[in-house]
This record gives sequence, C-alpha cells and structure tokens, in this order.
Amino acid sequence: MKFKKLAAVTMTSVMAVSMLAGCGGSNTEGSSAAGSGSTDTTGESSASSDSTGGEAAGDGEQITLRFASWSLGTEEENNIERQIIAKYEELHTNINIEIATEMDTTKWVESLTTAAAGGTMPDVCFVADLPTAVANDWALDVTSYVENDEDWANIPTVLSESGKYGSGTYGIPTGMHLMGLYVNTDLFESKNQEPLSIGYTMDDFQQALENMSAPSEGIIAIKQAGGNIFEWYPFIKNPELGWFTYNDGAVALNSPEFIEGIKFCQSIYTNGYSFDSLTDEQKANFGTESDWDAFLAGKVAMCFDPTSNVGVYSDMASNVEFVGLPDGKTGIIPDYAFISKTTEHPQEAYDFLKFISFSKEGIMARMDLLDADPELTWNSLPANQDEEIMTRYFTDYEMAGVKEVYENMEGNAVVEAFKYTPGYTNARWEAPTGISTADADNATMAQVIDACVHGDLNIDDYAEQINTLANSSIQEVQTVIDAVTQ
Repeated sequence: MKFKKLAAVTMTSVMAVSMLAGCGGSNTEGSSAAGSGSTDTTGESSASSDSTGGEAAGDGEQITLRFASWSLGTEEENNIERQIIAKYEELHTNINIEIATEMDTTKWVESLTTAAAGGTMPDVCFVADLPTAVANDWALDVTSYVENDEDWANIPTVLSESGKYGSGTYGIPTGMHLMGLYVNTDLFESKNQEPLSIGYTMDDFQQALENMSAPSEGIIAIKQAGGNIFEWYPFIKNPELGWFTYNDGAVALNSPEFIEGIKFCQSIYTNGYSFDSLTDEQKANFGTESDWDAFLAGKVAMCFDPTSNVGVYSDMASNVEFVGLPDGKTGIIPDYAFISKTTEHPQEAYDFLKFISFSKEGIMARMDLLDADPELTWNSLPANQDEEIMTRYFTDYEMAGVKEVYENMEGNAVVEAFKYTPGYTNARWEAPTGISTADADNATMAQVIDACVHGDLNIDDYAEQINTLANSSIQEVQTVIDAVTQ
C-alpha cells in the first residue's frame, strides 16, 4: 500500500488549519455559556447504551446526527472524510449523518456560539480550541464511553489524557501529527558531515548547527532560530515540564529550563545559524527571501515541522529524513472533536465519532477507501496504535524515520499545548505585557519572547513577569472550566 497520498499537503492547507485554530484570531476562551441548554447526559439513547465503546447496532430507530467539521470539502470533491461518513451510514443503516452546512469555517467558534444560543448545536463538532468548548459547557463528558473501550486504550496515553478536564474526558482525538526535525541528508553529506539520526542529542544538534552553516556558500543550518524550539526544549531537559513548560494547570516560564531554551534559540540567531538571522546580502546567496523556499531548494540542512508536511518534503530533489526531537522524543500535534452536551443520542454520537477518528474498524475502512481511489488523501497519522493498523499504514511509507518515531511515542511524547490548554492563546501569544520592544510600546507575549530570542531583550529580566502574566491567562479560563466540570 502506498501512503504518499496520506501525507501530501500543501503549505496553503497547513496555513488554513492554523488560521482555523485561532492564531491571531479573536479570543473567546472563558466566555459564558450562550444558551447551550440542558439535557439528560446519562448516556441513555434509543440504541444500546452500554458504555463500553462498542459500535451501535445497524438497525432500529431511524436517527439523524448533525456533524460539524471544517474538513469535508464539497460534495463534488467527495473527499475521504465524506466517504468515511458514507461508509459509516452503510454499516449503520438506521443512522443518517447530516452535515451542518451553516457553520462558517472562517469563524468557527462564533458559529458554535451561535448554534449554542439557538439550541441548534450539532451532535458532533470538530474544535480547534477544546477549552472554549468545555468552558462554555458545550461538551459532553464521555468518560463512561471511553473508560472500557479497547480502541481508546490504543491511543497514546499522553494524547488521550490531554482531553481531560477535572475528572471528565471531553475531547476526542480525531487525528494527530508528529513534530520533529527534518534533516536534508544529502546536504550533510555534501559537507562531509554525518546526518543526525533518531536519538540524536542536544550536543549533536549544537554541533550540526555549527557544522552546517556556510551562508557565503548558500547553505544554512536551520530555517528558524525560534519557531517552536523553546516550546519543546524544556521537555527535553525535564520531562516533568510539558510543551511551553505547561504541566498540571500552570506554566513555568521562570524555570531554568525555559530560560535556557530561550538562550539556546538566541545563540542560534546571534551566531547566524538560521535563515531568519541572515542579512539581506547573505540571503542573496540563496536566491530567495523565504526560509521555506530555501529548504525546499535544498539549501537549508534542518527544520522542525509537523509530519503533515511529509508529502511536500518527500517530493524534494534532496533526500530528507524525519528524526523527531532530541533524545528520542517527539511532539504530538492533535486535533479534537467533542460530543454536544445537548445531543439526544450520545451513544450513537460516540460510535460515529469513534468510527471516523480512532477506532480500528474505522481506520481500516478508511485505508480500504484510500486503496480503492489513489486520488484520495488523508492528512493524519492514525491515533490508534494497534499493531495491525501500524503495519498496514506504514507499508511503503514514503518518509524515513516517521514509523520509528511513531512506534516509540509511548512515554516519549509531549502534546503541543495550544489546542487543549486553557487560556493558551493569551499565555503564549496575545496578552499585552506592558513591556516595550522595538516593535511595540506595549508588546504582546509573542513579541517579548521574539525580542529575547533576537537578543533585543534579556530573558533573565522578564521571565518572572511573563510567567505571572501567562499563568494569569491560564487560570482565568481554568476557573471557568472548574466551575463547569467539578
């Protein structure tokens, strides 16, 4: 089975997902529930309601479930997501899946808020910002469904745990990508250097930065000095610290590990090891002003990126391999959906969502569809690590390293914090700090961090201040979630 079709994705689609995820968008976290209504959430429904995660029967009362997702394309395209829905309906003849066409993919949270206010919340909803759904009391606690579900048990633990708030489980992973280092092995070998491989250390990475930077020759070590390096760096140094140091409801931006991570990124920038640190004159040697284009042209040795870009990198003239994060670690970039608290059919909603996301039956059916139509694409790694799924999925997989990193996730992965951390948009990017930088008199969190990476500010002077502010942003939303879930 050829799986290039599973990973191929353009940067345009990556940017579209990022925009949908809310980077730079309006912040609605912590807003009050907008008429979401109430219903019996004990799990009673017209079909079998044993909370084992088993599939609902394919006959019985005719039921319509409304489904909201940004990944469905058009009817004419009939993409893999629409086809897996049709497959579910074929197997469950009493279930009709109705797509919520009123949802605006450019204003997703606003559309959900409007639906909640009007009592028309779809039964199953994709969501880029899970805390917003929980804080607004939109999401059903599905603990009784997942706790004895064998498919759920095959999801990487750190990922399945990320959808929990209080004592309940509200977020269901619909897909996942890995974050790690891509290495242009041809470029390393052209410089008589040994390419980094899975299990490389931070010392190895430091040495590669030094060895692979030759701007005068049109070669540079890495795309960006900052990027997300300082977000995962603390986890490498101390596994008790999560992404952006988030752990147990708080960040530790004043920790030695985070400060060291910022200074490490600053050293990349000030030593000129990254494309974004080059002068205009130096960039002229590369024939482009874009770090992305420079990497695709085979002039940048390394970059950190998600596996959603595997298809793009595998089409390069140079050989590129995926080697994860240092010390055999990796980052997981998740996608989530929730079941509406107002659904009248929670069992069926769970069975449907499970089928299109993490169940073995659904994933195998999805791969059958991909085999039957080479034009279909699936932009995700399977969240279910069942051995048969992994064997089939990675047969003839196009990018070296991804399979090995995927198989080594358990106990070695950290989940990107954005989509599940309360208040993260403000804590990481948008909150005004009162700190002056070259770009702003009242710089945002992102601007202050960037200024520290670029050497314009000293992180030692501001770590306590930004840590207090970030935790305030997190706690503001966490307080609302606590009131809803406890």
